[in-house]
Amino acid sequence: MSGEDVFGIGRQFTHGESRDDNTATINVSLHEQQLEVFNTPARHIVCTCGRRWGKTHFARAWGIQGTLLNETAQGVPLTPDHEVWYVAQTYDRARAMMWRPLKIQAREIPGAKIYERDMIIEMPNGRLFRSVGADKENSLRGNGISHAILDEYAFMKPGVYEMVIRPAQMEIRGRTLFIGTPEGKNHFYELAKRAQADTTGTWKFFNFPSWGNPRIPKDEIAAIRAELTTSAFNQEVGASFDSVGMGILNAESIEVLDKLPEAESFTHYVSVDPAGFGSHQGLTNSQIAKLDEHAIASVAVGESGWYVTNIDHGRWQPRETALRILRAVKHSQSRVLGIEGGSLMSAIDPFLREEMRRMSIYPKIITLSHGRKKKTERIFWSLGGRIQHKKLFLIKGKWNNAFLNQVKDFPNPMAHDDLIDAVAYVDQMATTIFDTDPGEVEDMSYFEMADEEAGY
Repeated sequence: MSGEDVFGIGRQFTHGESRDDNTATINVSLHEQQLEVFNTPARHIVCTCGRRWGKTHFARAWGIQGTLLNETAQGVPLTPDHEVWYVAQTYDRARAMMWRPLKIQAREIPGAKIYERDMIIEMPNGRLFRSVGADKENSLRGNGISHAILDEYAFMKPGVYEMVIRPAQMEIRGRTLFIGTPEGKNHFYELAKRAQADTTGTWKFFNFPSWGNPRIPKDEIAAIRAELTTSAFNQEVGASFDSVGMGILNAESIEVLDKLPEAESFTHYVSVDPAGFGSHQGLTNSQIAKLDEHAIASVAVGESGWYVTNIDHGRWQPRETALRILRAVKHSQSRVLGIEGGSLMSAIDPFLREEMRRMSIYPKIITLSHGRKKKTERIFWSLGGRIQHKKLFLIKGKWNNAFLNQVKDFPNPMAHDDLIDAVAYVDQMATTIFDTDPGEVEDMSYFEMADEEAGY
């Protein structure tokens, strides 16, 4: 079926309507990609789309069809108590985006009733299509929901689905359409990952850039590509989660090398950004994925810049963490080990001392601090200038992609930054080592970073 074709939604007439047949056809023009989503049988659909792909137009068709049904795919009867909801970010956006065109569409349905004040369409079978705003979530309780559309879900609080929509679907195994443009690696991103990982057919993920809409001229896509930053274009037009950071750290300026330059001498450092400890028992895989990781960065500092030779990252208990730290020290031949201070360092310390004696490795341990700066400021001032001036290099390793992705996402609060945070801490260590014998310094909290290559 081509993008200019239309589909017919069969509608069952009930409540004693006098007609020779029992169906009517509502013509709604959908392009090819919209039809692909429309025809999926999955119960929960996650659809990330670029701007002007036709998200709300499609959502209206999907919702109308859901309201006209008299039973679920499993044969469970649908009654007027089972509503269809279109949920926008706010009540005003629900009225502007859905309600006005929905009223026009409803006038094509003989017997449909329009309730202006409550933004409700009542279909001839007695079932309701309701438009609501997520900003008034406490007023949304009490109704059963057969189909829910969450438009621009990335901009809503996740509690709207988890606390309001999902419990209202239990009785009849209601369906959900999450649709919108990415906005950082937030709850919409986590939901997209869940849908991609599903193997049961319950969830289905779709990703469509703006140019999937055949009505958008190709030269317009080329023009907007030239006008927007790469990050903005990839997110808003390409519907990509991979370039949704604020772009203040340019990952494209970081070169990946096979090995350290041979003609240069280096001072080696190991810096550690520890994460929390504890059992992950009872947590789902998606919940575990949201947890911070320990990050152990090995960095060689020379005249030409910083060379990150390795980053060991993961979630381990204190003893294993201590062992991995000392292995990094041994492998990099670093004389100085920096660890972020606080309760997490205290949890590692006894195991670290024990392993140091066992392995006969005795680096100078430095307590690293935030230096009275917010984490985002500290990371930016440490890495921003070095990246911009192409003085930060990576030695090829399995960890490279994880590091570069964190650079792209920074400073998105919903994305991980453990690896780049560990590398940023080297700024305190390297600045100090040039001025002071490492054996003389234990607490670095009073040091102010001052390095013109850091970009300030």
